[in-house]
Amino acid sequence: MSDFDAIIIGGGPAGSSAAIHLAGRGARVLLAEQKRFPREKLCGEFISPECLEHFARLGVLERMTQADGAQKVVVGSARGITIFDDSGKSLATIADGTLRAFVIGNLFKTRKPHIVSLWSDKRSAMSRLAIHDLNGSAVSTYEQREALHCVAIGQPTARHSGKIVIAGAHTIALIEPRTAASGKPRWQGSIMPRGATIERIAIVDSDDGKARDISVSTTGGNTFVLDFNGKVVAHRTPRRAAEKVEFALAGVTSRDRE
Repeated sequence: MSDFDAIIIGGGPAGSSAAIHLAGRGARVLLAEQKRFPREKLCGEFISPECLEHFARLGVLERMTQADGAQKVVVGSARGITIFDDSGKSLATIADGTLRAFVIGNLFKTRKPHIVSLWSDKRSAMSRLAIHDLNGSAVSTYEQREALHCVAIGQPTARHSGKIVIAGAHTIALIEPRTAASGKPRWQGSIMPRGATIERIAIVDSDDGKARDISVSTTGGNTFVLDFNGKVVAHRTPRRAAEKVEFALAGVTSRDRE
């Protein structure tokens, strides 16, 4: 190990970029990666605009921008979402109330990215989930009588269709993109006690690529992991936490279980 100036653990985008920059400055670098490439990267289908300068420094900007046809930039604010082409020209605007959150990723096995957004309406207690393609065309919507502020995409695999996970202060629901308009989640559950609130959710790979799970972080530092059937598969409660946060499933359908 003494033959190297730097050892980087993890050969993903961050680790690989760091290794290239260091090696370009004459450092002797060992890059260690546990998994094999190529592999599916969760939430890796969207590249934000600030990455372009980084690609230029790596010397791969031209190849990145030409890899998959015309590139688009998606920008969101409370007032809505705007889609730009790579020259900065506005192509489409999406506005459906006050924007709470949005993500971009593959929902269907066509592998074409879609925008999934959450909107609130000041005139009612309803929240709306909207699915749009990258041209700004509406694909589907889903409404829930609760303020929603978190959304994540479980991208499709060879065995399973894509999923959408949404959360409010106390509830989590899994939505099937193709049947979102029916207004019925595949399952829905809530956390207890009611004094705790959900801060963020994320799709994680917790067992070396064999399955995807849903990580849920709450106030007080509690974190638990759900599988895509709504079953708790892991739970972490800090030693100094006032109380443990539990998750209870309210309803689940039998179709397309994972």
